[in-house]
Amino acid sequence: IKVGRRSYYRYSDTGFSIFIKENALSDSDLKQIQSAVLTLQQFDGLPVFDWMEEILPKLSKGEEVSSLSKIILFEDNEFVRGKNWINPLFNAISERIVVDITYRNFEQEEPQFFRIHPYFLKHYNHRWYVFGYYAEQDHNFWVLALDRIEHIEAREDVTYRPSIYDDYQSRFEDIIGVSWMEDAPLTEICLQI
Repeated sequence: IKVGRRSYYRYSDTGFSIFIKENALSDSDLKQIQSAVLTLQQFDGLPVFDWMEEILPKLSKGEEVSSLSKIILFEDNEFVRGKNWINPLFNAISERIVVDITYRNFEQEEPQFFRIHPYFLKHYNHRWYVFGYYAEQDHNFWVLALDRIEHIEAREDVTYRPSIYDDYQSRFEDIIGVSWMEDAPLTEICLQI
């Protein structure tokens, strides 16, 4: 069920509930879900996870759960620019919508415009990046830093081109950073101490 920008899910059997005794989650199940939600809450400031504030009290059954909240710490900087673009890009990726991006590069005074078929988001070295197809240069792995984005507009009138890659994680196994050249050979680097 979609209401505005929010999406809700329900069981096909409207009478089903995980809170009915015979369907209920065990205490162990609830503790695992609480731990997962508390871990995800470490990504503070990401609008994608706003729903966690609502669900945590429902899972706690009135018990104190804050003691678990800082078991795992993720490196984060509350002053990082560009986090506000994560939610619209996340939605565009999950709904397969092309976006027009107004982007201001460090070296240029005038903004640039890119029509991107976004595929995934990546966090690296305190910055967020979006990767996708850039049709103007027929580039399958175009990367833009979110902190340089000035505006995003969804283009539902443009046909989305799915990615030619299935596994993005493996694309970064041999790379430090976010720049990836499709046809570049691997280079072995030896560090001498």
